[in-house]
Formats: sequence, C-alpha cells, structure tokens
Amino acid sequence: MTSPLAPLGTAIRARREGSGMTQEQLAARAGMGTSSLRKFEAGRASGVSVITVLRLLNVFDMPITSLEPLARQLASDDDAGPPTPHGRARPRTSPTGTAS
Repeated sequence: MTSPLAPLGTAIRARREGSGMTQEQLAARAGMGTSSLRKFEAGRASGVSVITVLRLLNVFDMPITSLEPLARQLASDDDAGPPTPHGRARPRTSPTGTAS
C-alpha cells in the first residue's frame, strides 16, 4: 500500500542519490534504520514520525516549507471523505443522511 508520504520519499531519494549518499549513510545521519528508510523512499512507510521527517529534511538543508505541497494534498484527500475498503472516498453525508 502506498503511503501518503510517498512524494516526500521520492524527493528524499532524489536528493540522496544526487548527493552520492548511500541509504545506510542517510539512515545513520537521520537517526533511523536502513530498512525504514528503504520503505520510506519506496512509498511504503507507515508510522513515520514528524521528528524523522524533520531529520531527513535537515540532512539536506531542505526547508520545512518543502512539505507544503504534501500538506495541501493530504488536506484535499481529507476533504474527499474517509476511504472505503476498496480505497475510494465515500460521499460525505449531511446530518439528515443524504449525500452532499
């Protein structure tokens, strides 16, 4: 299952590869396990802490504002309503039970 943080993982991987850093080196500098970094870069991370994300940004001197597009995307996903078991958003309903 793809993580909502997948675009950030892709950006971090591009920065890491561009700098010539290995996954092991980046994981050590960010204070995380190599396996967790692999999953994060592949878009399969779950339960990544805010602190870990900030550490990854810090390694590459990426400003926290680089998270803004991701935050907007996550906010728009929330507006779509909760996912169904099949991954599609359910229509929102009004207090009377009708779809809005």
